[in-house]
Amino acid sequence: MLLTPRTYSLAQVPDEGCRHARTSYFLLTPSRKERLIEEKRARRMLLLHQTGAVKVGEIVRYTLTYTPSEDRILPSPPFLYVKIKNTVSVALRAAYIHGPYTLHVAAYPSTFNPNKKVESPRRDGIPEFEPNLKAGASWTARLTVPEYIREAASDPSDDAPKSVTWIIEVTSQIIFSRTASVSYELLIARDQKSLDLGFTAITGNSQGSPGQVQDHQQGKKSHTSNHPAQPKGVYSKAVKLVVDDTTSLWNKPALPEWDEQERSHRGSGDAHNGGPSPKKKKIHLVVLTHGLHSNLTADMLYMKESIDATVKQARENRRRRRREAKAGEPRKSGESKDAATAPLSGGQEDITECDEDDDEEQVVVRGFDGNMTRTERGIQYLGKRLAKHVLRTTYPDQPFLPVKKASIGKKLSGTLSPTKSKSEHDFTALEGRLHHLHHHQYERAYQYTSISFIGHSLGGLVQTYAIAYIHKHSPQFFEKIKPINFIALASPFLGLSNENPMYVKFALDFGLVGRTGQDLGLTWRAPNIAKSGWSAIVRFDGI
Repeated sequence: MLLTPRTYSLAQVPDEGCRHARTSYFLLTPSRKERLIEEKRARRMLLLHQTGAVKVGEIVRYTLTYTPSEDRILPSPPFLYVKIKNTVSVALRAAYIHGPYTLHVAAYPSTFNPNKKVESPRRDGIPEFEPNLKAGASWTARLTVPEYIREAASDPSDDAPKSVTWIIEVTSQIIFSRTASVSYELLIARDQKSLDLGFTAITGNSQGSPGQVQDHQQGKKSHTSNHPAQPKGVYSKAVKLVVDDTTSLWNKPALPEWDEQERSHRGSGDAHNGGPSPKKKKIHLVVLTHGLHSNLTADMLYMKESIDATVKQARENRRRRRREAKAGEPRKSGESKDAATAPLSGGQEDITECDEDDDEEQVVVRGFDGNMTRTERGIQYLGKRLAKHVLRTTYPDQPFLPVKKASIGKKLSGTLSPTKSKSEHDFTALEGRLHHLHHHQYERAYQYTSISFIGHSLGGLVQTYAIAYIHKHSPQFFEKIKPINFIALASPFLGLSNENPMYVKFALDFGLVGRTGQDLGLTWRAPNIAKSGWSAIVRFDGI
């Protein structure tokens, strides 16, 4: 058939005066009214629309709970459909050194346990993921709604509505730049056809603006689903959404704080007059550090949540044994449950407030991301930063606190100043060292009583130097805070010179990973005046 401008214009004429949309002149080209009907249906089927951006070492986790009995559209769908798009320009695919501008996306049920085989994949669904979502690309997945939950939604006699929970994660793959960021969009709908229309067709003005991560952060209880208003970007009452970013994930469980009564009691001086003083929670701090890029996502987050889940399960088992001992019941064996790593099925949301556990330590896992994009600075530099972070975190439970160095401008102005007080001399003498402050400035509801270190790959070497730095500058540290474990996973304590070809050693010596590569290649030499000048003499001034 000959396609002329006349026939093409006739194909675009809307179906005026018709109640129902008719097939267009060209079967492959829907009419305008058909397109409008499809877009309207797609918006009605849309459940969620969120946008965000992640930088180096960042992750955003969406915990989606779907209750079919509260959905206004029946029958309940057997699947929910997810689409995530990397909205960065396609041209940035070539900017690998500054990025790379890629994402790792995943969706899995909240009951998923990575240490066990999935028993009912047809009923509960299986995890889906894409480790390399490039700029401009999209990824789709299906979230299974079990049949027994859909059947319960149609049963009016069931008082307790059943729901299904899925977890969707968006992780940055940037490793070289602190300024680069990768933006994305997330859509969840009731059918696949709605997502196929594209982001522009679905997200019309009638739906309002999409939600962002900061829209779900409202004060201290920012990452709970009990907000009074409907969250932004959520278009159905059947959906409950909890959004966590890197900070909120690594700050679980939150450290204890004094309530108003305890704070007023301590401030009134009753404790100094012999009255009962509120007890401080004992904290066992576990410090995690990553390897080459020092981020806190992927394996580090998995390790943290595994430790949290194991600690939670051990605490529950301990309480059960206490109750059985008080009741005189025989001790039962083999009843411990497998701890999952998902936030709703395992891990610690809050530190327990049980009176029986007042004298027991609470395990708190924290990571250190201050060395991201600084890998090439050398193990000595990285270890110092980690050690100072630990000292600041544990002060005043140990008596020393690092003092930041003054800037070059302040040093020059102090040198040229005609008058210099004694306090300024004292401050200059303490630059870059450790300073002893008054303890009464830090009244906390908890106390660090023990510490453990876990490092992966290069993190094991960094932690080794950090422990030596802490012991040298704060000799009482490990007397005040008891060391429990030091665990290094795949750490090259013997360097990389004997387990790799010669060209790898040559690349490290040449500066492939900067000073750190030279440290791993065991090519470090003691500095001398001929090579390093005056800095060779003052190099080890206080490490």
